[in-house]
Amino acid sequence: MNLNLEAGIYSLTVTDAQGCALDTVFVLEGPLDLAFPTGFSPNGDGSNQFYVIQGVSSFPDNAFKVFNRWGNLVYEKSGYNNEWEGQNMNGEPLADGTYYVVFRAGSTEFNSYVDLRR
Repeated sequence: MNLNLEAGIYSLTVTDAQGCALDTVFVLEGPLDLAFPTGFSPNGDGSNQFYVIQGVSSFPDNAFKVFNRWGNLVYEKSGYNNEWEGQNMNGEPLADGTYYVVFRAGSTEFNSYVDLRR
């Protein structure tokens, strides 16, 4: 049976054949609504300029880090809100290539990659 329940607080009553009942309340947590793009093109054409994590606004207390292919940290931001344009920590444009992304929200860490093409 699929009830398609949304995240929230639910109460449940279970009654057996003898009429004995048990009441309980539980919290149903939904999946984290985050989506990480695997590519973007900050080339100044006004389209796909920023690395946009869908759902990031639900996790304002976060940490965002970007590493190059050698494992060097090239960009980081606490409280990331979709403002990375493919630059390093000095504001200089990074070269085209694949970068490793780490996003931490609370105690949960998400790892992904992104292909940056200008």
